[in-house]
Amino acid sequence: HPSLIRYLLSQIFHLAFSMLPYIQHPHYRPLLKGKGKIWRIQVEQRIPSLLVECRNAQTLQASFFAYHLKQRAWLWQEMEFEEGWWLTLAAAGEGMAFFKKVSDEPQQQALGITALDIAAQQVAWFYPDCQLQHVTADGVVVAKELDEA
Repeated sequence: HPSLIRYLLSQIFHLAFSMLPYIQHPHYRPLLKGKGKIWRIQVEQRIPSLLVECRNAQTLQASFFAYHLKQRAWLWQEMEFEEGWWLTLAAAGEGMAFFKKVSDEPQQQALGITALDIAAQQVAWFYPDCQLQHVTADGVVVAKELDEA
């Protein structure tokens, strides 16, 4: 819906501009300092929230953050998984964050999908050897490579 998109964009810009006074403050300490580079951002519309993936190439660790756009507060910060570098934020929708686990091969073959309930901060499900195709209001579309036997 165009009105929802305009609302979400206005909230994102509000968040960015609300941080400007702190950037010039002598005691400013960036919230994500030391967490690496912002790698990916996803918007989840149901909660509504902004999901951020940060990657630190020195420690080979990925950290994840969720910011509630209406409450203007962090839902969670610095969430890390044991898969570390090999887990990435793939999509968001219906109150869930979807992560894909990838291999260390150059083409990064998908090794599974993890669904995290954003509000509960708990893993809802995990499907090994699947690839996330699309997230809709009706569900999640995944693809699984079939064994040729």
